[in-house]
Amino acid sequence: MSARRAVLRWLAAAALGVLGLATTAAQATFTLTRTSAPTFYTDTSVTPNIVCNYQSFSVTSTTAVADAWTRMSNFGGGFLSLGGSDDGLQHLGSFTAGQTRNTFFYVCSSYAVVGGVQAGQSYDVAVYDRNPGFAGAIQLGTASFASTIDNSLIQAATNQVSVIFAGPNPSVIGGVITMTVEGDTGTIGNAPGPNGPLSFTPASYTNWNASAYELFATNVSFSGGNSGSFDNQLFFGSLTGGSATHYIATYYFRAVLRTLALRDFAR
Repeated sequence: MSARRAVLRWLAAAALGVLGLATTAAQATFTLTRTSAPTFYTDTSVTPNIVCNYQSFSVTSTTAVADAWTRMSNFGGGFLSLGGSDDGLQHLGSFTAGQTRNTFFYVCSSYAVVGGVQAGQSYDVAVYDRNPGFAGAIQLGTASFASTIDNSLIQAATNQVSVIFAGPNPSVIGGVITMTVEGDTGTIGNAPGPNGPLSFTPASYTNWNASAYELFATNVSFSGGNSGSFDNQLFFGSLTGGSATHYIATYYFRAVLRTLALRDFAR
């Protein structure tokens, strides 16, 4: 075989290899499921306004994938957008076939009609094989989600909470900060229920620094009137019973930017 033909064959094989990699990525199928409330709960009757929530999603791949990123974008309806300087990107890393990982985004509402309800809100969450801002990024899956803003919440004095912070561990960029919120629900109403819903979020103010603290995992545990432990689930549409229930919500953040102080968590 001539040297020229050998080089051409090598180039052809290399091209097929690249094509094969691209085909494998393109054939990966991702399923995205929202694990936060479909209703976006706010309260602009209080100061400061409670207008932000973390939106959470489970992401499942049918095949092994070397790397994956998620992006939230394409907001519709005019009132919801990313908040707290959240850039709408999260790096999930590699997946084995059938594996589920979780992604979180900080979203805020500009709807301010006290007691009002605003339907017709929407956004997309997509999965990519690399940072979608990089050249050659391939979209591996996408899903659209609808939401209704409910600004008619009332304050319940029976829902008393305590908050404990720990970390970062280790005390460097990339260290994990744990927020533990403990409280009691009081009697659980029906809205519409039965016995619910309950919606959790570790932050709700516009000045929360989501760009410095990246939420990557959660756990909510119930005892007393209801029981159970639930990873990476922020919404419970209905519980077994309506009796007062003790809960412990644990949120895990990754420190991704330098900040002035941990006092940001109090906001």
